[in-house]
Amino acid sequence: MAATEGEKRRYERRPLFRPLTLYRLGLRLSTGRTINLSPGGACVVMRKPLRLEVNDTVQVEVDVPRRGPSGLQFEQVATQARVRRIEDLGDEECVALEFFEEVDVV
Repeated sequence: MAATEGEKRRYERRPLFRPLTLYRLGLRLSTGRTINLSPGGACVVMRKPLRLEVNDTVQVEVDVPRRGPSGLQFEQVATQARVRRIEDLGDEECVALEFFEEVDVV
């Protein structure tokens, strides 16, 4: 998917609200929900406290949509990502993730 002309992103983001879990060094850091998802990354609202910094590497588990013989289904995928941005939302934080490898998102 191509980004729009005015957008600098490599991939178009799709609004998609799915559970997502972050791990680092095999330990679960936090759970949250995606706001949007693309083959190159995700924007996620996470619970606090979140002990992450920009440029940290994390393992991500998220359910992505797949088209199957019986229609749209969700499949859990795991991939590594880099934290690109963190915004404080009060009781939660918004985390922008960049995947190391593209994730097939229907």
